[in-house]
Amino acid sequence: MWDTPAAGAGFGPVEAALLREVGGAAPSIANSQPWRFAVGADRVDVWTDPKRSLPAVDPDGRQRLISCGAAILNLRLAVANLGFDPVLRLCPTPEDPEHVATVRRGAPVAPRPEDRRLYEMVHWRHTNRADYRPQPLPAPVLRRLVAAVQQESVALRLIDHSTERPAIAALVVRGVEDEAHSPEVRREFVRWLSDDPEPATGTSVGSWLASPYPMPVLSGQDRLAPGERAGMERLVERSTLAVLH
Repeated sequence: MWDTPAAGAGFGPVEAALLREVGGAAPSIANSQPWRFAVGADRVDVWTDPKRSLPAVDPDGRQRLISCGAAILNLRLAVANLGFDPVLRLCPTPEDPEHVATVRRGAPVAPRPEDRRLYEMVHWRHTNRADYRPQPLPAPVLRRLVAAVQQESVALRLIDHSTERPAIAALVVRGVEDEAHSPEVRREFVRWLSDDPEPATGTSVGSWLASPYPMPVLSGQDRLAPGERAGMERLVERSTLAVLH
């Protein structure tokens, strides 16, 4: 959602339209797009939107906040692509916890090559729930992923110990079963489903049907079918695993 800026304020019409498009293209939990943006003379303010919350799946709003973080990254890339240094300030209004960030237009500067590449990928990005190739990711790709995360003051821990993989697989299975047992989660899941292959909001039924994981929530079941637990554990244990924290 976009707040209408005051008369005479904001970026130019072309810039504002670009920011609107690029910010809204970010990934979000259930494609709920739980953000509000307001464009000022030289800045974009970002708030979370509790009206688009998923209280059953995301009771503490953690994934809603992560979704807003993805939108903020897109806005930074858009400002950089317009030829300005994107100056980020997190939580600019302490008394308003929903006001999560301000992205200000700083000094004119040519965008970095890596920012240009990321900006070009904004509209190529999409969620793929289908199974992946069985080949392990090459070590150089994994190193680049770790380095990219570190640039955002976050850590990506690769799980390469055989003793940890079964424990993580068990957690994934437990999460699926806990959601399947919850009527609230099932209702919320259905609320954000769409028959549209590329819905404006919500997620496509087809994308979930392509998932290699069993989906008892999608089928209306409250438990995993016989054999599904072992299949999920095998799938997780052979995957490339990483923990973002």
